Amino acid sequence: MYTSRWGRGKVDKTELSGSKNEKRDLARTIEVLFEISDAVTRTRNLNELYGEIHQSLDKILNVNNFLIAIFHEEKDSISFPYHVDEKDDLPDEIFHFSETMSLTGKVIQARKPLIFYEQDLIDFSRKGNRDIIGAISKIWLGAPLIIKDRVIGAMVIQDYHSATVYQRQDLELLNSVSQHVALAIERKAAEKEIYERERLQGVLEMAGTICHEINQPLQAILGYAELMLMNSETDKIHQNLQSIKSQATRLGEITKKLSNITHYKTVDYPGNTKIIDIWGAGKDNK
Repeated sequence: MYTSRWGRGKVDKTELSGSKNEKRDLARTIEVLFEISDAVTRTRNLNELYGEIHQSLDKILNVNNFLIAIFHEEKDSISFPYHVDEKDDLPDEIFHFSETMSLTGKVIQARKPLIFYEQDLIDFSRKGNRDIIGAISKIWLGAPLIIKDRVIGAMVIQDYHSATVYQRQDLELLNSVSQHVALAIERKAAEKEIYERERLQGVLEMAGTICHEINQPLQAILGYAELMLMNSETDKIHQNLQSIKSQATRLGEITKKLSNITHYKTVDYPGNTKIIDIWGAGKDNK
């Protein structure tokens, strides 16, 4: 797949799928749009949603080679969370996106659907004075994913076998569907954000409860240790009391850290489990 260099996995569909003109009627298109909208509630995460979108689009378009690219404006990068391709593999996230030449980038920057043929791809590569990366498709179509005048990415289909697999009206169809896909992605992303916020709130409440329950007996231990240190009779007892005080003070630092958590991350722990990274969480560490 030319220039965008994607690939979650290769498919073994080497035969030409043929035209899907018979599938491009209005009723079937509306059915697909309803399926995409319904998939937001049926899927558990964005990855599942992307798969459902791909499966639905296959009813009206040739999507043997299909990808969804997401634009991260704050990082000036694009990533490829979903992709199926006959020939190429998925690249890493592309940074310095605004300075990188790619067909997907042209769609995002133009904010409109674009279609390219084999010779266009060759000319595009020569113009940029760069080698062609990956296989050259016979025809390439891309449509921007736009939400409230904000471009969040692009949706791309292409074919390596024939330039006649798609027609000009397919670009309009892809663009129409992309608007619904963008809304579906936004809704699913919002669900994830709400889930993460609720999950964080649960962690904060638990941390507050732990701090409250531990601090009271902890202060008592520190107080008793101080009194006993003042009257310790031997060096050995004094040393042991200092150890008690040191560990109690450390426990106090942990509860203080817990009370300052505003976000968190997890780390691997023996037993194939994960625990909250207390020292990597808090107000100042992201």
